[in-house]
Amino acid sequence: MQAKKLYIPRNAIRFWGVNMCFKKLADWMDLKTKKMDWLDIGCVKFGSMAFALTVAKLWEPLLSQDWKVYAAIFVLATLRPAYRLYLK
Repeated sequence: MQAKKLYIPRNAIRFWGVNMCFKKLADWMDLKTKKMDWLDIGCVKFGSMAFALTVAKLWEPLLSQDWKVYAAIFVLATLRPAYRLYLK
């Protein structure tokens, strides 16, 4: 008796491969982050801020937005960490 072949669409395989690759990257990053202390994390934050200021300085249309746009980005960026820190 011959076994039935499982039909898996090509798109499913492609997305599964991407998700697995991302999961491996996320696991690797978690391992590396756990080795960091508070000073390392502070340096990463400071470096990110400096990079953002450099991009804003070099690309002037970025700074021409209304202040409400920046406030919305700030709120959206802090929702998940604040939820995980205070409520979970």
